[in-house]
Amino acid sequence: MSYFDRLRAAADFTQKMGWTSPVNRFPPKRPPSILNKINRNSINAFAEHTLAKDGAFKCLNTTLSLHNFLWDNNIPCFYTAGHVQWMGQTHFKCSEPLIEEWKAHGIPNVHDIHIHAWCTLHSGDVIDASFLTSCASLYSNDLYKHKVVYWNEELVSDFIYYPLLLGQEWALKLGLQCS
Repeated sequence: MSYFDRLRAAADFTQKMGWTSPVNRFPPKRPPSILNKINRNSINAFAEHTLAKDGAFKCLNTTLSLHNFLWDNNIPCFYTAGHVQWMGQTHFKCSEPLIEEWKAHGIPNVHDIHIHAWCTLHSGDVIDASFLTSCASLYSNDLYKHKVVYWNEELVSDFIYYPLLLGQEWALKLGLQCS
């Protein structure tokens, strides 16, 4: 299943849960990548400043800031959450049944949630400003600190993104994010 197909499924699941999804339908084919057309220097500087202030494991709020920054710079995107596979390991694994349980019964301990957030551009490209900083903290390796991932499934890389939810409403309703 392609990333674009997984985005469609995430939009459907978000709406099935009763939350607003910013996407009613995607085009049948993924549009061309725009990663080579965006100003990475400004995004990298933004991420370094934000991550230096917020630190690791704050992806929900960091991604909200990135989302707003991208829109302010005329780069339309979706706030996206799910899990990431990196170098063969799955990180921040979350599932539909777990999200359903959170909605029905609340989140027992917000420090124990395992979900990751990133921005998906309308072209299907991913900009992730927090994953590598969390890994730098997790693995005590400053090489990854404050680095931004620019990804799409056509790139040869060690990353695979698995979206589960789109938009911000789910995070606000579950009390996981500042507005």
